[in-house]
Amino acid sequence: MDKNLTIAAYVKIFINEKAGTLNPTFYLNELHAFVQSNSGKLPTAGSIDRILRRLRTQGEIDYVVINRATAYYQAKPVVKQ
Repeated sequence: MDKNLTIAAYVKIFINEKAGTLNPTFYLNELHAFVQSNSGKLPTAGSIDRILRRLRTQGEIDYVVINRATAYYQAKPVVKQ
């Protein structure tokens, strides 16, 4: 994978790939690990969380929070309106 992508691009890739699987659930630490391993960067946890929320607000990705206390999410396909 291209190490020159933005953190937001890696977040979109992860969510869209998860949304297309039979098991679209994930823990936030899985997303953090994906971004770190593919980008070679160590972004702060809060920055990935903010990017995740911003992308959903912009309609780039979709997800639901299953359990906020355990940071457990479910990726959903984006429905363009």
